[in-house]
Amino acid sequence: MAGIGDNLREAREKKKISLEQVESAIKIKKRYLIALETEAWDRLPERAYAKGFLRAYARYLGLPEQPLANMFELSFQVEPPAQPSRERRVGEGRLVKTPRKKEVDLRNKPRTKTILILCVLSVALLYLAQWTYKNYFLPESQTGENGSGITLPLPDLPEPDPEPEPPAEPPPPPPVAIDLNVTAVEDCWLLIMDGEQEIYTGTLRAGEVGEWPAIGHLIIRLGNPAGARVTLNGHELSAFGDRGQPLTKAFSIEDGVLTDDDTGEILS
Repeated sequence: MAGIGDNLREAREKKKISLEQVESAIKIKKRYLIALETEAWDRLPERAYAKGFLRAYARYLGLPEQPLANMFELSFQVEPPAQPSRERRVGEGRLVKTPRKKEVDLRNKPRTKTILILCVLSVALLYLAQWTYKNYFLPESQTGENGSGITLPLPDLPEPDPEPEPPAEPPPPPPVAIDLNVTAVEDCWLLIMDGEQEIYTGTLRAGEVGEWPAIGHLIIRLGNPAGARVTLNGHELSAFGDRGQPLTKAFSIEDGVLTDDDTGEILS
């Protein structure tokens, strides 16, 4: 049974299409097309984008998308790194090697209690030295005392540790539906469908804005394509067509990847 790469390459060569032609048509870089045909999964971006590339490439070549996508899910696996094992004798004299644990000589390890006592003694000696210098060696005019009392210096306190920065916000999850926004710069008749279900039909007047969220499979027909600005999930599309020439477009989203169904172009 031919693999994913063989199916893609054979279909492209049968149609006599070069990789450069595919790259120009579906806006996927040539190095990713080569990675798909050679099944070099480690040269592709993360799973969601790689799967979107595969679907767009298969759609362009006229191949069934879902069987290739299923094969991709089985192939796009990351093997766990091999774990070293202890050195032991296996079978007839064969050795399996592993790094040995480093032995720590606890006899040379300093004791916490001893360190604490030394720290306390050091602070006490410093405190005593400052008090002796102030009261026996420093002139009275510099001590601020008139002989009636003794002021002992306070030891320097360490500055408090800075508060840790709050953890970074996790990135938002990829969108699972299409949010449609249409701004009419001229009067424009619209038909909007989610798959086979009609959501809206009517005319947007110049200056009006229409919003339709959470669409799974978007089909939009515009009576005056040049009179409307269309935005999908915050991505503004270029002009669809000429003034007064009706046009129908379709868009789908899967694993957070928004695709133009007519051209196979990945929009976000």
